[in-house]
Amino acid sequence: EEAIARLIEAVGPFDVLVNAAGTTDAARLTRITRESIEAQYAVHVTANMLLMKHAAGAIRAGGSIVLFSSLTAKVAGQGLAAYGCAKAALDHLVRIAALEFGESGVRVNAVAPGFSPTPMTAGIFAVPAIRDLYL
Repeated sequence: EEAIARLIEAVGPFDVLVNAAGTTDAARLTRITRESIEAQYAVHVTANMLLMKHAAGAIRAGGSIVLFSSLTAKVAGQGLAAYGCAKAALDHLVRIAALEFGESGVRVNAVAPGFSPTPMTAGIFAVPAIRDLYL
């Protein structure tokens, strides 16, 4: 949280805040670990909540906050309990933040780009059956 507070203080007043940080860790429920669950919530929920907490005093009226959700917040997938549930929690956080920041004229939205080829998903896209399923 201290690093987030220092970042917001360093950039000063701003109009747009985009947080595209993310990670994933797939494991079926019978093999999931507490560390994996907590790590997904830390990145996708806690960090975004703290980011908005500290951004509240620095974002100008008329500004916009954009966070990244996922299709998995609404569509279940095996092995995606921690990630999908964290993204579903993020979606609800965005709805709450939109109400609270809206009072100051700041929009809060989430985009859910779906499954995209990135370095993080390269291994998944390398398996033709999985790639074809997602595409």
